[in-house]
Amino acid sequence: MFRRLVFDLGAAGYDFLTDHTLWREQVARVLDHAPAGVRAVLDLGCGPGVSTFVLAERLPDAAEVVGIDFSGEMIRRARRHHLRRHAELRHLRFLEADVTDLPFDAGRFDLAVGHSFLYLLPEKERALREIRRVLRPGGHLVLMEPNAEGSLLRAALALPARRERLLRAPLAAPRLGTSMLLWRLASGAAGRLSEGRVRQLFEASGFEAIEVLPTLAGLGLHCIGRRPAA
Repeated sequence: MFRRLVFDLGAAGYDFLTDHTLWREQVARVLDHAPAGVRAVLDLGCGPGVSTFVLAERLPDAAEVVGIDFSGEMIRRARRHHLRRHAELRHLRFLEADVTDLPFDAGRFDLAVGHSFLYLLPEKERALREIRRVLRPGGHLVLMEPNAEGSLLRAALALPARRERLLRAPLAAPRLGTSMLLWRLASGAAGRLSEGRVRQLFEASGFEAIEVLPTLAGLGLHCIGRRPAA
């Protein structure tokens, strides 16, 4: 209850800070790891809908996209944005739902994605097992999570071509700088995920073909798993 209240109260700030080009690009990159021919996508912890809109824009109109969040205020904001800014995207919808008890039949989705989602959950294995249940056999899960071994300074120094984005952009766009800082602070407090921890969680939850790849100049991890085909 307390966690839900925190997210409800913080919805406006989260909405403002995450509606930025860099975050939208990171959402789009999860589709690089998705299989071809996706027909039904579940966006986990969709917040005010930024990630869901990016997915819907990049998938064919025939693909259904469902965004879920356990915060009612986040879902209300997502629905308002849908009506006011993205009404042309008719193949998506938003639901208030708990990821540990999803209101979907088994095998409902080809793909489940989440952006900075798993690290916040107190019952990670339980959530992953429920996600696995609603994926079809052979369906994929792709998450982007904060990397326990990442460093903002190391990332900027290691990738000079991206210094403009990682270091200078916050000065030109305070919203991005603030969102990056808060993301690092929040993930540090909640507990970022290491490659080993991700593999442990995915394996314990019944996923196979597990990959954990650095992204966002090492600050994040793309975490990929597949529900066994049989």
